[in-house]
Amino acid sequence: MFCRGGRFNFKLIVSNNTGSEVSGILAFSAYSNHDCDPPNTLVTIRRTKTYPPGVTEEYYFFKVPYAARPGKYSASVAGSLGDYDLFCCMNARIMECSPWKIGNNTEWELVEVPRSETERPLPTLTVLSQNYPNPFNASTIIDYQLAAGGHVKLEVYNLLGRKVATLVDEGQEAGYKSVNWDASGVSSGLYFYKLTAGDCTETRRMMLVK
Repeated sequence: MFCRGGRFNFKLIVSNNTGSEVSGILAFSAYSNHDCDPPNTLVTIRRTKTYPPGVTEEYYFFKVPYAARPGKYSASVAGSLGDYDLFCCMNARIMECSPWKIGNNTEWELVEVPRSETERPLPTLTVLSQNYPNPFNASTIIDYQLAAGGHVKLEVYNLLGRKVATLVDEGQEAGYKSVNWDASGVSSGLYFYKLTAGDCTETRRMMLVK
């Protein structure tokens, strides 16, 4: 999941076992729905590429315009390299994150970056973030980060202290996590979500408005 105005990172791995260089044109495309359906194409950016024998890793991101509406999106890499055709599709969801920047630009940018720019260091603290959007209608995203691996619980409670949902109840590795809560089956009101990870417990509140 990605915020509008943010970056959709992805990695391209090309294995060239022909014994010589291969060249061709790759088309990087973004779509306004899942599954990379051509009628939903938003932008296609072509790049001429040459790959030596062996395995080559490249790192890219699509810069998501602020004018992109929250919802389902996808991206593909397609084209021909030498005598070989390739196609890969990746689904994603764009959210309206808070705080967000207001803007009407519609340009999708494709940027090739060093590997280091697509990798995040492991967090040093366990932190529960504010959900977004908030207030929300029907569904919301809850992010949290784990400084160490272990058993993790993420639960939602109503104002009476009754548990209405268990979003996570499993062992997880350290890193950055994201969970979607579909609250279409509960009524409007104030809710609390609680993260328990090792010795760390943190609670935040959120507002559901239907």
